[in-house]
Amino acid sequence: MHCTDGRAIAQLLLRSSGRIAQNCFASLDAPVQTIGALDLPAVPMNMGLEAAMLPNADKAAEKINWLLNY
Repeated sequence: MHCTDGRAIAQLLLRSSGRIAQNCFASLDAPVQTIGALDLPAVPMNMGLEAAMLPNADKAAEKINWLLNY
């Protein structure tokens, strides 16, 4: 699983996730997952909207639990 909050890093992580899925598919126990910020033009100034946009520990824990129960 990859987690990022930046667009440039997200592109790199998506490419590496794709390569992992393509080259290691038969060995994987679950699909490769990527967690990142929502694709918005800018980070919102409102703290509530910013929290909804960016990845956090709760979102990561939810995705990890999903992977463990796959």
